[in-house]
Amino acid sequence: MSAKAVEKPKNSGKWGVRICKDGSEQYRRTASRAAAEKLAAMINVELVRVGLGLDPEKRVKQPTLAVYAALWLETYIKPPMRSAGTYTKYRGLLDNHLLPALGRKRLESFRRATIRDALLAIYNSPGQPSQSLIEVMIAVLSGIFAMAVDSELIAANPVTDIGRSLRLPRQMKKEFAPFTGAEAEAVLAALEQHYPASYPLFLTLFMTGMRLGEAIALRWDDISFKGRRIKVQRTATHQVVHLTTKTHAARMVDMSHGLQVVLLQLKKEAAPGALYCFEQGGQLPAQRSMLRWFSKAQALAGVSRRRIHDIRHTYASRLLSAGESPVYVSRQLGHKNFQITVDTYTKWIPTADGRPVNLLDRPQAK
Repeated sequence: MSAKAVEKPKNSGKWGVRICKDGSEQYRRTASRAAAEKLAAMINVELVRVGLGLDPEKRVKQPTLAVYAALWLETYIKPPMRSAGTYTKYRGLLDNHLLPALGRKRLESFRRATIRDALLAIYNSPGQPSQSLIEVMIAVLSGIFAMAVDSELIAANPVTDIGRSLRLPRQMKKEFAPFTGAEAEAVLAALEQHYPASYPLFLTLFMTGMRLGEAIALRWDDISFKGRRIKVQRTATHQVVHLTTKTHAARMVDMSHGLQVVLLQLKKEAAPGALYCFEQGGQLPAQRSMLRWFSKAQALAGVSRRRIHDIRHTYASRLLSAGESPVYVSRQLGHKNFQITVDTYTKWIPTADGRPVNLLDRPQAK
């Protein structure tokens, strides 16, 4: 019985843990060598305990939630296993909410009631985290305890289905408010006049329905100007590019005539050797800056303030309102399945074919 940190394949920089027990072998991938060595050491302690049949009084004490959560983050969440944004969010929830309440308790001492009461206390605390944030906290705790179950440190995951026992009040789905055609034109005009450097990126968002991170990570070799198609296959967070999208699937997006003209001109003006479409001075745009300019452009345009993600809703709702197929819109947006599109945009629906994205072009492009 043993667990060993191994690099697989050799000299690849990819580390994991090989576990040999009862004549069988398992392999668990980790984010780094350090994470593999920590996990191997922890598993070895437990394998020895089980193999020797130690009495409860002599058992090696199990780690606290704080210690094991750090190992879980390193093993399963730290990039490249998950995105940098997910890692930062989960670590923040642990540091700010979960560990102050539960971090000192050892894994074997947790009971469902303990976790339930802690989550209810967090939910009812000053500032009251939203129900959706509580649901993410449940997912984080469930992931940590699932790793402990896999490592045979505990017999069962105490977080399974705990959301039901919380009995939190059901929240209404958030309504989104897409821009009308006139509002979209006003915002784009304000961006073009006051923030010309960011205008091509925002036009791309309005004309393709891409997520902000997907547009920031767009490269020139992703674009077929002749076929007027764009391949969306990566995303960016905090100016770091990740080689996959949110749904872990690439997709092809149609490009309108007007967007084609703007991007061709942008390419002519790009610095020699520029890889990414919207990089400036060799750097990707900062998302905070994009959010700030978008907010200012809305104020200049005299429209009510929306989130930047509402550009994506605007793209979908305008196409559907014009009678375009939900199947086409779903493919453009890259939804995991068609039902997501139908459920989200029930107000706007019907059918057509051709190049529907041209309906979105600004008046001068038409």
